Amino acid sequence: MTRLLDRIAFVSGAASGIGLATAKRFDQEGAFLVLADRAADRLREVASELNGSGDRHLAITMDVTQEADWISAAQAIENRFGRLDILFNNA
Repeated sequence: MTRLLDRIAFVSGAASGIGLATAKRFDQEGAFLVLADRAADRLREVASELNGSGDRHLAITMDVTQEADWISAAQAIENRFGRLDILFNNA
């Protein structure tokens, strides 16, 4: 399936539950992923488990309640992908 082929998708809370399930589905659909969560170790595990890890995915450890973390995440997304197409703010 490739409905999201080459779209850039941000998923917060990506290390578990609904966020993880969404990230897996977006990955199956061909999206580049920005995976965000507070659980750094689990987030790295998730990123390595997905099909397109490496240059197709970016894992960001962040707390969605902190404005500075959002600013840093936006800068990282801009630097890596140049844009964002989908925001799934699950956390």
